[in-house]
Amino acid sequence: MTSVLSDSDVKIWIEPLRFEIGDAQPVLRFPNQFFMNWVKKHYEPSLAEAFRQHGLSEPKFELFTESQLQALERRQTEEALAALAGTEAKASRPETAEEDVEALSLEDQYARLYQAYPRRECRENGWKVFSRLHRANRLPKISKLIRAVNRAKSENQSWQRENGRYAPQIHKWLLERRWMD
Repeated sequence: MTSVLSDSDVKIWIEPLRFEIGDAQPVLRFPNQFFMNWVKKHYEPSLAEAFRQHGLSEPKFELFTESQLQALERRQTEEALAALAGTEAKASRPETAEEDVEALSLEDQYARLYQAYPRRECRENGWKVFSRLHRANRLPKISKLIRAVNRAKSENQSWQRENGRYAPQIHKWLLERRWMD
């Protein structure tokens, strides 16, 4: 799969999936319906081929159970806290972490922003707005955008409710230049 997909696509669309072998058929579990539909639309043939190459039948697509979803959210929170602890450890040289992010391709920069964003909807619309604003030189550095997202997640009550359900969709946040709030 990694030979067919970019590293950022694998990180965003494939790594969050959970693989199980159910009743002699592989099962791919997804965090939500949108995620499952998007992966089916864009990667189902590649996934089926990868499974066949490993001697497995075509996978069945299912949503996470509620307990699996809660465990995933706990793990993501723990990873975010660990990343934050790592960022604090680098506080003596913050420009290095920012330079690392700035050196990424535009697609990878957007992937980092999208990963930091609490509401995982409208990824493609967000990418269109992000790339258009970038081409027009109307975006700040990606590190500033990520800091603004993290600040809003920690300070804004609506962003904290129901795992960011009430945060604006990422394309609206970008269009409205909400990083300046």
